[in-house]
Amino acid sequence: MPLQIRRGTEDQRQEELVDLGKPLLPGEPLYVTDDQRLYIGDGVTPGGVLVTGFNANDALVSAANGLVAGNAFNPNISFLFGLTQQSNNRIEARIDLASYNGEIGADAFRGSVLAADSSTLVNYLTAAINLDGTIKGDVIPFGNATWDLGEAGNRFKKLYLSDNGISIGMADITASGLTVNLPANSTVGGVPIAAIAPGVDYQVNIISADSTRIVDAQTARFTGTFDGDLSGSVFADDSTILVDAIDRKVFANNGLYGDVKNFSDTLILRAIDSTAMLRTLRFTTDGGVTVGNGVLEVNNLLSRVTDAMSIVSETINVVSPVLTVAGVNDSTADGESVNISRSRGTIFSPAVVQNNDNLGNFTFTGFDGTSYAFAGGIRAYVNGVVSSGIIPTRVEHTVADAAGVAKLALTVEAAKVTAGLPIKFPVYADVTARNAAVPAPEAGMVIYLASTNKLQVNTNGSVGGWVDLH
Repeated sequence: MPLQIRRGTEDQRQEELVDLGKPLLPGEPLYVTDDQRLYIGDGVTPGGVLVTGFNANDALVSAANGLVAGNAFNPNISFLFGLTQQSNNRIEARIDLASYNGEIGADAFRGSVLAADSSTLVNYLTAAINLDGTIKGDVIPFGNATWDLGEAGNRFKKLYLSDNGISIGMADITASGLTVNLPANSTVGGVPIAAIAPGVDYQVNIISADSTRIVDAQTARFTGTFDGDLSGSVFADDSTILVDAIDRKVFANNGLYGDVKNFSDTLILRAIDSTAMLRTLRFTTDGGVTVGNGVLEVNNLLSRVTDAMSIVSETINVVSPVLTVAGVNDSTADGESVNISRSRGTIFSPAVVQNNDNLGNFTFTGFDGTSYAFAGGIRAYVNGVVSSGIIPTRVEHTVADAAGVAKLALTVEAAKVTAGLPIKFPVYADVTARNAAVPAPEAGMVIYLASTNKLQVNTNGSVGGWVDLH
């Protein structure tokens, strides 16, 4: 006669017994229909105890036999396992081989491999073999010329080798310090490498210690800072010649930028179309020193201070002036000139000067113990409406009085001369003194005769032509 026992699905067993902590009565059976498993109550375990017919010790022995055949009872192998089943009806087990010395016979092994110092040799979780500092012997492939190290799409980043060298086929490449020694008869691109020798042309790039390319053989360009002697012509990016090494010329058609230093006693600048002359010498944007077809020669110090050009001399005498403008010409009576040119606008775009614009100055100063103070000067001003070829001008002569105040002494214009200060004529004691001082008078001369307290003017250019003015 069949015996009907309590039964249900695994989900029902979990919900009605396990989750609520209800055990089966001692000896009470429960059959799970979807798993075909039988549980027996012990009055303690919620949901009952699974009847397996396979105890924990059986699992231990089976695992040991599977992993270490013939060593199931080796004292150097520790077998650790749980005494209760998990929810998935498994018994947790772990085999500790830390003290085991021998072979493990198995068709497959799944897990990480650690060294005695706990460093990871094989990482099971990342599927990686750790070779970082763990290779302590030769790495030799199985078979000759069979296996690759890396591939086209997966390359090693860098290859570090000692100076013992690398063997490629039958050729050995070694190193000595920072140089690489290639075997004899080596080639580059199939072309033999000739011995470095004078007079031999080489098409190679040259790089510096920081890997910067100094010489590019493909573009024929030199890049960087050159230190030492350089022989040869120099060209700009647009192929314009800058230095002509054959004729020993430096070209600066668009301007010379930077300092020009000379270490000898004389610096000579020449125009490109002349053998001995300089047309124009310019100082930044403030203008130029124009010398026409003459020669600009400064024997002392020529310097630029802020917005002014200064010629400074420590030797002062009339015989050897600090600046000389010399003109030498047998075919004309004309002499050289010093021009002071004035315009509004800029050097490259000058504009018309206006009335009362200062055209230039000759200023005299003296050092007063602290600075150079004004002593006198000659100044030219625009004196009217400017038109093509016409610059009306007045010239003012200015001097400093006893208090150091600049006084306008004389103004010279096209139609008149105006005295800014009282005019003092030559004073003579009497007629005898006058005639002795002025033996050949000219008409229009004016003097003061002290014996009569009167001004006299000469009317006809003779000694007897003097007449009183009042």
